[in-house]
Order: sequence, then structure tokens, then C-alpha cells
Amino acid sequence: MPRSSYPPLKSLSQNFLNEAQARHLMDRIPLTPQDQVVELGAGQGAMTFLLAERVSQVLAVEIDVRSSKPLM
Repeated sequence: MPRSSYPPLKSLSQNFLNEAQARHLMDRIPLTPQDQVVELGAGQGAMTFLLAERVSQVLAVEIDVRSSKPLM
């Protein structure tokens, strides 16, 4: 999972999950391979990359341009 080294912006109410936190949450979400997910505030992609392994499609929406390249 790619990680960037930039800090969260308080002006965007950002809080980035680490890999352990994202895995903890993913273990509790009932997803199937047929599911399609919209992730609002994808940030650095901790959930995005895990979601992509489990579902048919992930649409990750992020307004912080610093995150756009790692999510592509």
C-alpha cells in the first residue's frame, strides 16, 4: 500500500488511517466481490487499496490534490 509523507490538513478535517486501523475496519464490513463502493475522502488510500482487493469496483473521491497521484 503506497503511503505519502504529508500531514493531514485540519482545514479539510483530515485524519489518515494507518494500515492496521484500515484492516481492523475492513474485517467488520460485510462486502462481497460483486459490491461497488464509493469512498468519500480517500486520503492516502489505506481503505481504498483494501477495498479494491474485495469488491468489483471502488470509486475513490478526494479533494486534496496531494492524494490524487497515489490513488490513481
